[in-house]
Amino acid sequence: MRRLASIACRTALCAQIIIKIFACIDRLLEEADRIDRRLPLDASALRRADTKLNVQLQSQGLQFDPSTLKPLEASELAIPDEELYAGSGQYDPYAYAYAPYQVPSDAKGRELVSLFQIDSDTGAVLDNKTCIQLLHNIIHAPTSVGGAGWDLERLKLGGAKRVLAFFPAHVEKLKERLRAKW
Repeated sequence: MRRLASIACRTALCAQIIIKIFACIDRLLEEADRIDRRLPLDASALRRADTKLNVQLQSQGLQFDPSTLKPLEASELAIPDEELYAGSGQYDPYAYAYAPYQVPSDAKGRELVSLFQIDSDTGAVLDNKTCIQLLHNIIHAPTSVGGAGWDLERLKLGGAKRVLAFFPAHVEKLKERLRAKW
């Protein structure tokens, strides 16, 4: 159990073992940083940051006239036609933007983190699916990089066959929302 490196496990001790595995958001974010996981950026926050930077650059003498830009044709974009026209009927250049996550080490890093989209269920920049993927990655990653070095399938199918199942812990907000719907 010590090899889990910040992952907690709860087991039911009986003839067979069921393992509930979870990690705190900070540990999952460290893993996202370690593997350069690309996460979605918030389109509104990205637009504000871009506008702020453009104003700053123009105040320093950079001349930019948007009217001189030629609009891109649909054939020039690597986006399916059905995704081209979202909301207002135009493709939003700030939508569908992703960037690798990095754990912030200073004020500049914290400012960059504010550009990431916040998931309504987890309250963090990670959605439930990404949390599960990162948790799976931590479990299987070698101990030399901070992982647990476990092969859960081998534990499940291995010699004693005592591990019946393993599953990620539930995200409480998502669980409550589903309970309210039912």
